[in-house]
Amino acid sequence: MTVIGIVAGILLLSLIMILHELGHYLVAKRLGFKIEQFSLFMGPVLFERVRNGVRFNIKAFPIGASVSFAGQEEALEGQTKGAYDRSDPGLFPNRPRWARALVIAAGPLVNFLSALVGFAILFLAVGVAVPRQAAVEPDSHAARAGIEAGDTIYALDGSRVRTQFDLSMVDMTRDADKPLSVEYIDQTDGVRKTAVFQPEIIDTRYMLGISYLEEGDRYTISSVDPRSNNGEPVLFPNDQIVSIAGVPFGDDAAIRTLLTESEGRSLDLEIVRGGDTMTVSMTPVNMDVYRPSGVVMQYSHAFGDALAQALHTPWSIVKSSVNALSMMFSGQLSARDNLTGPIGIVNMVGQVVTDQSQDIGLRLSQLLLLFGLISVAVGFTNLLPIPPLDGNHLVILGVEGVLRRNLPEKLKNAISYIGFLLIIGLAVFVVYLDVARLLAR
Repeated sequence: MTVIGIVAGILLLSLIMILHELGHYLVAKRLGFKIEQFSLFMGPVLFERVRNGVRFNIKAFPIGASVSFAGQEEALEGQTKGAYDRSDPGLFPNRPRWARALVIAAGPLVNFLSALVGFAILFLAVGVAVPRQAAVEPDSHAARAGIEAGDTIYALDGSRVRTQFDLSMVDMTRDADKPLSVEYIDQTDGVRKTAVFQPEIIDTRYMLGISYLEEGDRYTISSVDPRSNNGEPVLFPNDQIVSIAGVPFGDDAAIRTLLTESEGRSLDLEIVRGGDTMTVSMTPVNMDVYRPSGVVMQYSHAFGDALAQALHTPWSIVKSSVNALSMMFSGQLSARDNLTGPIGIVNMVGQVVTDQSQDIGLRLSQLLLLFGLISVAVGFTNLLPIPPLDGNHLVILGVEGVLRRNLPEKLKNAISYIGFLLIIGLAVFVVYLDVARLLAR
């Protein structure tokens, strides 16, 4: 990854963090909190200007942002002394609990709102998948059930489907050997109907054991089956496949014939990984092929569809994140392949910015998508009830509001200490995963 890519990644991440802190700042200012300083970036102060009692400054290291309120540290640490008059109504601990809760919640809320704006711009520019059935694949389950193009896809296995993220999560988590329940709204009579697709093996075929996204002439791996390459995968999510044994990957018929005729012999794949072109060898695996469901979302460029999907997408990402975390804790998903920290985020953004094989329009659309995804991730993460995240402060304020009294300072200090250790441990773990992924590639 180039210096330009690293800088671009850091700046995008910083923009999202600045918007988060700006949310805290604007609501606090509106509600009469006394604000000490608002800082862009981290480290030693390079430039500072005082306005209306607030120190606005720019710091040396171009990542992150912060806002501090008068009396906040004393309140968080259980101290009663400080540089301010304890009776000052503008001090953080002297403001009503509801006001403090609004200020704390404003940061994540701005992240969600900025994601919504980013998605709206993206979907208006390039279109978006909507929960209406696209052309039905002949002899698929959908075709056999009488589902037609234009019918509304309502739910899969009881999970409401509003966005492509919802559909992808069901596809990723469902057991292919179990029936799939599909609820849809028939466009002819507006009646909600249910079809149950029974699993049916229609073939066995030598395959790579991957799922991928097609973007023009680019084929980017989205997931890798653990059985790939006889249980020793050599391909990773975000790899781009160029060719197999010299055959362009976009030639579906030729690739299928090549894999079938390989009969399990090793093949050379040309791929692009982290901007570098390389060759890897792997063995296709003989796998069962199930009758396809045929449930495919329709692509739309309509203004109303773009705005509706921009509204639904942040919540869909949050639901997918909760499901993914649950699956990681239960061992169904690998943390190594699915948990990404700041280094991984910077790497992803850098790859998009420096990939000269794409035109500028495609790169801008990918950056908008990353901006939206990361914004939702930052907002969601900050709402987790773990000290010192915003979610922990909201939980404490909520408990104190119900009890109508402050929690003991020793208890809050103990919670903060335990949370600090958890955050440090998680940070080290995520950085380790990011570095391990980079070294593995």
